[in-house]
Amino acid sequence: MSWYRKCAVRGCQDSVSVRHRFPNPTKFMYVFVQWVDCIVEDNYGNNRLRKDAVPSLNLPDQQISNATDEILGSSRTESGLLHKLHVTRETHLSPKAKKLYKIASHLSRANRRLRCTRRLIRSTREVLNEALHHLDSTVATFIKSQITLAGSKSQGRRYSLEDKLMGLILHKQSGRGYPALSKIFALPSKKTIMQLLNRIPINPGVNDVIFNNLAEVVSGLDESSKYCAVMFDEMSLDPHIHLNVATKEFEGFETNDDEQRSAVIADHALVFMVRGLVKNWKQPLAYTFCRSSTKIPSASEDPTRKYLFLNGVKIIHIYDPPHLIKGIRNNLLTENLVWESAEDKYVASWQNIETAYAIDNAAGSLRAMPKLTECHVNRNCIKKMKVSYATQVFSHTVASVMTLMARAGIVGIQGEKLSETAQGTAKVLKFFDDLMDSVNGYSLYPSNGKPLRSAVSRCTDHFEFWVEARQTLRKMYYQGFYTTFYALFSNNNQTAAEGTEEQLRPPSLVNWTVTINGIIDIFEMLEQGNVNHLKCRRLNQDPIENFFGQIRQQGLRDTNPTCSHFKNHFKTLLINNFSSRHSMSANCESENSKNYIVAVKKFITVDVVVPSSTDFCSFPSETPNFALQYIK
Repeated sequence: MSWYRKCAVRGCQDSVSVRHRFPNPTKFMYVFVQWVDCIVEDNYGNNRLRKDAVPSLNLPDQQISNATDEILGSSRTESGLLHKLHVTRETHLSPKAKKLYKIASHLSRANRRLRCTRRLIRSTREVLNEALHHLDSTVATFIKSQITLAGSKSQGRRYSLEDKLMGLILHKQSGRGYPALSKIFALPSKKTIMQLLNRIPINPGVNDVIFNNLAEVVSGLDESSKYCAVMFDEMSLDPHIHLNVATKEFEGFETNDDEQRSAVIADHALVFMVRGLVKNWKQPLAYTFCRSSTKIPSASEDPTRKYLFLNGVKIIHIYDPPHLIKGIRNNLLTENLVWESAEDKYVASWQNIETAYAIDNAAGSLRAMPKLTECHVNRNCIKKMKVSYATQVFSHTVASVMTLMARAGIVGIQGEKLSETAQGTAKVLKFFDDLMDSVNGYSLYPSNGKPLRSAVSRCTDHFEFWVEARQTLRKMYYQGFYTTFYALFSNNNQTAAEGTEEQLRPPSLVNWTVTINGIIDIFEMLEQGNVNHLKCRRLNQDPIENFFGQIRQQGLRDTNPTCSHFKNHFKTLLINNFSSRHSMSANCESENSKNYIVAVKKFITVDVVVPSSTDFCSFPSETPNFALQYIK
């Protein structure tokens, strides 16, 4: 029978009946007042019960005489240390035993205090766990870490791997906001984070750690979500040689992987990225450093091949439609585009676009083409890398306004008047507007007035339009003069004299047909996988272009990064992509942020120790001398 079930009456063996005690006024004040009211006023005052008092009224018939004396005689030795020594008084002990008894008593009291503290901590921890139970697991771990590290000096803090990963993600998301957060919360220092970042082995070439994580994530997707497009593009870099202290290697040379290195200083980065066709996800795969742009013969022995087969898988290649429409516009700036249709021969001239803009610009606030500016039309002000400036010129609005001006014979304030080829220019603009809409659809349903700007399916008009578009593109050519530069891209084996007038078909015009055929083949392949629609916008290179823009935004504004900077920025964006809600492992309905920490944690596989200044003697002297000789 437990001690708290014992009855205060001497000799009582009842352990079932309900026990009663006076309520605690600090916890149950209302009940305490009721008990006081039930007791006669004479029963409470200055009188107090003795500690050894026992009930004496309304007791069963039994002898309780001398109970008080027995309790008084054995209360101090009933369960104490003296009872174990068969001694009733401390004075009966020897001097040495008294000293040991005091030590034992002190330890016993300390033990009781520790047990009490442990119960208090346990109850506090239970309350904290109950409060954090409804929070996200990452948030709960962060709060527990802050409670543990509260009051500790910055030099005495010990962070777990999860704390460092949280700091790494916060630092990479906002490098300027991290110092402010460090003043509010207990976060790892920047040096600690950089040491952790060095443990992520992301080097030029194919990285097994990326593909292993990619394979693990893909294993959880359904079959239709695994369809993807692999895209690649190059980014210009600042030629620079940098000594990596952590790896004791020189960075800045042309590098394909850890084994294939050369002494050529790199000035471009070639990046490969994969993007989902059915499910909206993207993932950088690899990068290499190269000298100048990668030539087409270097990329493929036969660039005219329609298909590639890798391990029995059919791979279809297409060109980026935004780049193609920019090429059409750039060539139209200098040469007229001729369209020999079955109905008539149309000629498109950039001069007609300039004239239509001048007539419309005179209307002031009542313009019919308000989106057009000098940066769209003026040859000296055009930003040739902006896709929007090209698509806003090749639009339905510009084509319809130009047709109206030509038929009505509208003349500008200064006598501007469209030429006879204006209607042909309008037809060409309308054709490329429809062509761009057909390969840039994103929504399942078309918008008003744009039936081709939607996902491709058997129920839409895309296939019928593409059949006519391929025939139209074969009948288009630029009317210009033969140059040596054009001969580099011409498939015609016959050569002409320099300066003679020729029918030019540059790659931006020819590759439209290749792209249309590739999209049709991709859709037929998806149909075999029970996918009944294709969002063509997921085939363009917008993700990798945005990736390059994010590279340049790192470090406040790194518009011209070096190879070393690019390597660190690639790690940053790779971590941010795995810790983003748009990553492959993200669940649109419910996503636990713990998965972000786990995803980044998988990259940390190699321990890299930052060497001290005395470790530089291990560098071979031939390496820097060879590099300096090459630079000279």
